[in-house]
Amino acid sequence: MDKKTQPAILFVILLVCSLSFSLIYNSTLGENILFLSLAVSVILLAFLFQLNTACIIIVPKTPLFYLLVVFICWLALSRLWSISPFTSDLAFWSVSAFGIMYLLTIFVLREPVFTKIIPALFSIIALICLFGLLQFFTEGIKPHSFFLNPNTHAALVNMLALPCMVFMLVLFSQNKSYSKWAGMLFIGFILFYSIAISQSRGVILAFSISFVFVFFTLQNHTSRIAKLVTVLTIVVSFFIANIYTDSGVSHRIETLSDPTSAGSDRLVIWQAGLEMLKDKPLLGTGIGTFWLVYPKYRSDSDDSGGFHAHNDYLQLAIEAGLPGAFLFVLIIISLGHMVWKLLKCNLLLPKHRYELVAFFGALITLFLHSLFTFNFYVLPIMLMAGLYLGRIQVIYTQTFPQESINFDISKLSRPGFFRLMIAAVFLILVTQIMLHGIAAWYNEKGKQAARTGDLEDAEELLRVSLRLSPESDTSLFSLADLYRQVASIKGVSPEDKKSFYQQALELLERARIANRVRPETYLLLGKLYLQNPEFDADNYEKAQKNFNQALFYNPRFHQARVQLALLLKNRDMAEAKRILEEGLKYNYPRSGKLLDYYSLMAKMYLEMGEIEPGMEMALEVDTILESLKRPAIFSENMKKSYKLK
Repeated sequence: MDKKTQPAILFVILLVCSLSFSLIYNSTLGENILFLSLAVSVILLAFLFQLNTACIIIVPKTPLFYLLVVFICWLALSRLWSISPFTSDLAFWSVSAFGIMYLLTIFVLREPVFTKIIPALFSIIALICLFGLLQFFTEGIKPHSFFLNPNTHAALVNMLALPCMVFMLVLFSQNKSYSKWAGMLFIGFILFYSIAISQSRGVILAFSISFVFVFFTLQNHTSRIAKLVTVLTIVVSFFIANIYTDSGVSHRIETLSDPTSAGSDRLVIWQAGLEMLKDKPLLGTGIGTFWLVYPKYRSDSDDSGGFHAHNDYLQLAIEAGLPGAFLFVLIIISLGHMVWKLLKCNLLLPKHRYELVAFFGALITLFLHSLFTFNFYVLPIMLMAGLYLGRIQVIYTQTFPQESINFDISKLSRPGFFRLMIAAVFLILVTQIMLHGIAAWYNEKGKQAARTGDLEDAEELLRVSLRLSPESDTSLFSLADLYRQVASIKGVSPEDKKSFYQQALELLERARIANRVRPETYLLLGKLYLQNPEFDADNYEKAQKNFNQALFYNPRFHQARVQLALLLKNRDMAEAKRILEEGLKYNYPRSGKLLDYYSLMAKMYLEMGEIEPGMEMALEVDTILESLKRPAIFSENMKKSYKLK
């Protein structure tokens, strides 16, 4: 291997590793945080590696550069007023990943490295597409590959489909090699077919608009045969996908003719999101905290997961305040102005024109689709977006060199010290994010040990998790829950029980300070007070207060309703019934978690002589039991217990 190409190959390997780790991270808590930390750490190490092999850093003097730096700094500062700093720490890396990747690209990504990255990306996305198609044909489900839903999978494919379209146009216009034609046709068909078969209206709409941009921009730079072959490939891929989905693709496209009906579920979320924005318009709630605050504002008719606003710009405004959303819109505007200026310039090289159209077309799909989904919180998509954004900046800098500054590290009086300081900063960041990831792994292992009854190992693992990430409310909560369980075990001495009780209280108070809107913390506090009435005469009142506080932050939190109803049942049956009934208006995902709620509601109805609603709830319990493949005999048992016919 040529020594000059070794750094490029190593960097590509690091980048591929980062993208691979990011695919496993799905914006959920738990062990997946480890993969987020691995992805971010690898990309930071790649940045550090390239920075230490570079002699000259080119710093742009463009609005895009300044706006991105300010945007990243604003997201970092938002941690100071976040309702959950730990949550914001994690979300920061996902949302700002495109900015970090942009900086990496413009500062240290040289031409030999970039030319090797694109084939690597094609290979990864092609494999992801094939994995998704395998899911479709073997399991009969929409392809989603590593992601939680098909829309995210299709959005990632879209990020490469537009560059693929441009490369097809260029290849068919300039190259007569039929073997290359066949290879590009195959890749293009797989990408376009994957988009169509996902049946994602937002992705298909964004792809169509970008398709028009690409063809209009390159109409005088590509041949007719190239355009014909490319269009036929897209049409055939969509036609075949429509056949295999029983006209599902065409039906989904037809629904776009009525936007109000097609987006009715999102309109409900957006209305609640606007109410959230009114409360904290300037600073926001903290990046990544939408899902924590949303339950308080959520509409009764909303049956979504509740994790995202399904409009990245609205969610960004809610979390980072209007300044954060405004900065991002300015970034898009400055990018559009930069592309327009390049396309009008006669000095733009043909190969750069093709790259420019390809990458800007992909970014158009991202910005448009993000009006209806949560792409900004998907790490691999943002990494690719940053790569494209940075490449456009590099093309601009090469076309207009006067709008940049060359910073020569070798001319510093002590360049070694400068590199050492940069390395120290990067290693601190890597250490911090890796500690969060490892802590999450220990936390999951500790909870698993607790579930199997190995309490000593569970305590040791959870304590390690807390030491590694002392600001994590999840680590605090898990250890407190363990102590609550231990304190309730028969045979524990009064002294040990009180010690566990006090430790659990202390940990939960820290968890409440770390994240004051998490309803689970108040539920656990209520349970702790209720299980230990001997330590405080006011424990019943404190338990009731905390159960109510949990419902204040999340009215759909039926576990708190059950505990509060059980607490009030013997003293005020009517109030207990009212509390349970109040939660029935919400749509809950049908799962085993509802068994305690619905069964208590059924028993309470029957105890109060309300036979018809009681048996309706009992039948609901049976339906859930059947879905869990368990004996559905609850309604029969209720009939026997209450002597009903």
